[in-house]
Amino acid sequence: MPDTANLALPYMEAAQAQKHVTHNEALAQLDACVQLSVLARGVEAPPASPARGARYIVAPFGLDAFAGHAGEIAYRDEAGWRFVKPQSGWIAWVEAEDAPFLFHAGAWKRFDVKCLPPNVMRLAGLGAVVTLAAARAIVAADDGKVLNVNAGAAVALTLSAGLPVGFACSVVQSGAGQVSFAAAPGVTLAHPANAFRTAARNARVDLLCVAAGVIVVSGALVV
Repeated sequence: MPDTANLALPYMEAAQAQKHVTHNEALAQLDACVQLSVLARGVEAPPASPARGARYIVAPFGLDAFAGHAGEIAYRDEAGWRFVKPQSGWIAWVEAEDAPFLFHAGAWKRFDVKCLPPNVMRLAGLGAVVTLAAARAIVAADDGKVLNVNAGAAVALTLSAGLPVGFACSVVQSGAGQVSFAAAPGVTLAHPANAFRTAARNARVDLLCVAAGVIVVSGALVV
């Protein structure tokens, strides 16, 4: 019987002798991979006195026991060094650098909002909240922000020309006033139903510049 599809954990065979060996091996690998945190990355050779359970990310050119395990997760148990090949999408916390790293395209890369592609996924990392109560233009300085529109009457926001490709921000109608979106000269707003007004109080709208002068508008909108 083959190993499990994702973590390659060994199955126990029917009528297998010493099943505890297979079971313990699977537990050891789960212990190494779940909630993954390593002491350091880019480690070329095994440390001289590793603690039980120590984990590292092997350098591109490993030495001694780490040879041939580039980019793999090395973990120490009672039997010695074991290795796990990471899969695309795995995230590891590197204690020495106090930062998360993402495994993608065969390499570990520091993981933060800047490494995400310039599409709507960037909106997950939006940060500073700016409160508005009156009409104004949305400008390049609003990139990465949440615009909280807390107004009692309708408010119009104008998408300025010259917003860079990849520009992304979010607008929330927190007040009673409906928020509408307009395009400055040279700008095109894109929505499947040409809906450019917030649907109701607490509605959220995401704005994303997908090409020069083209802003995609999505979220809780009405015509």
